[in-house]
Amino acid sequence: MLIGCSDAGDAGSQPTISERDQNSQGDNALFCEYPPDMATTSHHAPSVASPANDSDQSAPALRVLAAGEALEDQISQASETVVVNFYAEWCGPCRLQGLVLLQLETTASANNARIIKVNVDTHPALAEQYEVSRLPTSLMLHEGRVMKRRVGLMNSEQLLNWIE
Repeated sequence: MLIGCSDAGDAGSQPTISERDQNSQGDNALFCEYPPDMATTSHHAPSVASPANDSDQSAPALRVLAAGEALEDQISQASETVVVNFYAEWCGPCRLQGLVLLQLETTASANNARIIKVNVDTHPALAEQYEVSRLPTSLMLHEGRVMKRRVGLMNSEQLLNWIE
């Protein structure tokens, strides 16, 4: 299966694989560069899954930060650990990461963790503030401070170990 960061018909659609990325503990990380090369990136890639927002009672631990909404407000209201996942709709590894996050939302809630997804195209200032240059990027915050940073796609086992 080819996971791309640009249009599937583009010859340059292969994902970027790093041999060692920040905090990746030596494993290969699958990610997209951000901001993307606008000449080769498709912004009409279909979304694989859309996490529920907090109005859905079955998804209390996972939400997408809405346009105009302040991340700081969400973080300051949280008494639990907050995992912030920076993503983009056009990023293949981000869509897969979204599926993993969706599968783990019940586990996150049971482990007293909240997951907030931040679309970098909707919130570019947040991406800049948190120095996001590759997607997906996940941050673990506790009491408003970044405790951990991970760049690249994580499977469910890696994500659970990272959260614990």
